[in-house]
Amino acid sequence: MTLKEKIKLLTELQKIKSFGLEYFNPNVFRKNYSNTLEAINLSQLEELVLSCHLCQKAKIKNQVIFSRGNQNSKIMILLPQVTSLDDKINLSPSGKTEEILANILDIYLGAKLNDLYITNILKCQMGNFSPSYDDIISCKIYLDQQIELISPKIIISFGLECYNYLFNDEIVYPEILDQNLFYKGTRIFICQSLDLLRRNPSFENKLKNDMQKIYKILEKI
Repeated sequence: MTLKEKIKLLTELQKIKSFGLEYFNPNVFRKNYSNTLEAINLSQLEELVLSCHLCQKAKIKNQVIFSRGNQNSKIMILLPQVTSLDDKINLSPSGKTEEILANILDIYLGAKLNDLYITNILKCQMGNFSPSYDDIISCKIYLDQQIELISPKIIISFGLECYNYLFNDEIVYPEILDQNLFYKGTRIFICQSLDLLRRNPSFENKLKNDMQKIYKILEKI
């Protein structure tokens, strides 16, 4: 069976699962699907994400937003999930959040938005629903392969949700400030939520400290 045929078969099996038929172990499916993804390139991965049926959200999704920016960047920007505005215009980040992130990157890292590689953990807009554990695990399959293919030197994530989604751990923000965190072998920083900064600009002082630490590390890479 060719790689393309394997991917098609796994995708079709998951479509059947989405109709409520539980004739196979989803954990075994995810393992096989994840192993299959290891042999594809970024363009093929994006194609799979755009036609994804791995979670219940796939039944009612509008847009699927894979990424934006420079695939050769040594920095990956990681956001928790697609917003309603992102979903509407098929671009993430967008609106005020995009403006805030652009300013942060320009001021503290001397980088433009599209100089870096930007993606979300959850690539569909969740609406009024909180993502389930299965939703998160399903999307992480794609994120893990993105990280493998992009091979960033550092991941800068915004929002405690990123930590919770990646590490499946409920934790309060101050407890992770000075931890040396790694995800899939890559150094990752958890910074203030961009949405929080949009609603309360006073948190920018804390962000400034975070970004200064990141800049010093980048200088050594």
